[in-house]
Amino acid sequence: MSFDIFARPFQALGKRCEFVAAGCTEREANRWFQTAYKAIESIQEKFNLHNDKSLLSLIHRQAGKHAIDCDRETITLLSQSAWLLPDITLGERSVFIEKTSGKLDVEPFLSAYAADRAASILQSKSMHFGYLNLAGETRFLGTKPDQSPWHIGIYDPDDATKLLARVPMYAGAISTSSGRNQTFKSLTVVADTAFEANQIRLKAVHSESGSIQFLKASGKPFLAVDALGQTTSAQ
Repeated sequence: MSFDIFARPFQALGKRCEFVAAGCTEREANRWFQTAYKAIESIQEKFNLHNDKSLLSLIHRQAGKHAIDCDRETITLLSQSAWLLPDITLGERSVFIEKTSGKLDVEPFLSAYAADRAASILQSKSMHFGYLNLAGETRFLGTKPDQSPWHIGIYDPDDATKLLARVPMYAGAISTSSGRNQTFKSLTVVADTAFEANQIRLKAVHSESGSIQFLKASGKPFLAVDALGQTTSAQ
C-alpha cells in the first residue's frame, strides 16, 4: 500500500521536536501541524519561567508569600507530579511555593504532558495516522495507514551508530532519555500515554535502590542501559 508521509521538524519547549502525519494530503498535514504547534505553544507560554507574564513566573514571584489561583489543568498536572515537587503545596485551585528559595520545576515532565495534550486535540481533528515527538516524549496517533507499526530506533548511548532495538509502535507512547545519571546511561519506557511513560521513567531514575525491579513491577515494556553499560529489557 502506497501512502504519503509528511514529516516536519520544529523547535518547541526549547527542544528539538518532530511532527509526522501519514495517509493525508499535504494541506491536511500542514493544518494539523499548526493545530499541534498552537497547543504546545500555549503550554509553553503558561510554564515559561523566562516570561515574566507566565503563570509559572507569577507563582515563583510569590514564593514564600502567597498562593496563586490556577486553572484545573495546572492543578491536575502538578498533582500528578507532586512527588517531584517537594517545595509546593497544592490547594483545590491554588499553588503555593512554601519557601522563598523554593522552585517549581516542570521541565522533566512538561514535554510529555504537551505531547499528550496536542495528540488529544489532533485526534479530535480526525488525525488518525502519525505521531508527535517532543524531544524523546513521543505520542502515537495510531499505526501507519496500512496498519503496520511505526518503528523507533533505540541507540547505544556509548556508540550512536549502534542500534540496540527497533521498537514497533501501533499506538500509545514512548519516553526515552539518553541523559546520563548515576542509575542509567539510557532508559526507554513504553506506556499508554507519554505522561505515564515519562513518570515511570523518572521514578526509576530517582529510585534510590531497586530501579530495575521498579521497572519490572510497572508491567510496562522498557529498555535500560545502566551506568555500567549492562542492558536490561522487558516486553
